[in-house]
Amino acid sequence: MNIYIRDGKEGDQSGIAETIAEAFYDSFKAIVKSKQKIVEVLTVGIQPQLFVVAEEGECIVGAIGMAAGGNYPILYDKKAAAKHFGWLRAKLAAPVVEAEFYQPKTFQEGQCQLAFVAVREGARGRGTAKQMLLFLLEKREYSLYTLDVVEGNERALSLYKGVGFQETGRQKEENRWIKGFSYRYLLSYRPEKEDRIESSL
Repeated sequence: MNIYIRDGKEGDQSGIAETIAEAFYDSFKAIVKSKQKIVEVLTVGIQPQLFVVAEEGECIVGAIGMAAGGNYPILYDKKAAAKHFGWLRAKLAAPVVEAEFYQPKTFQEGQCQLAFVAVREGARGRGTAKQMLLFLLEKREYSLYTLDVVEGNERALSLYKGVGFQETGRQKEENRWIKGFSYRYLLSYRPEKEDRIESSL
């Protein structure tokens, strides 16, 4: 079955949440082990219009969030977190989760930060992430696209560099003892300064 790439829309919240919970489970499980509880909390905060999704049949199998102009693709709903994670765990997790969800704190003019680049297990190894990135970047809606890759996920660097991103530095990670990594690779892409993206997959 073919994978179809499109903009996110109302009604996609649970599919996006399931995709992110599966792809980033190792990060979330430090807060709570239940994937279903993670999905329920994420679903409440998903802003679907700030996502590009990959769809196979009726199922969302990939997602990329876009933060721009002070708008973030996932909002952390403290009430939903308290309900599903428990009051104390939600309160302790809030600073770490909010720091992750609300990046960057300030935006450069024309900047879009890509976040939560996620592909479900069954759609991996088929170019799904690359197709979503090309769909998003070829629109050229922003003059600067940025993203980060956490230590330990270096294999993702070749994907991003393959569509035109360049590494611009590294950033030390706060709360690294909880998150399990010490730094992030920072990458950026400027459409007007890069060669035209080759969309052949």
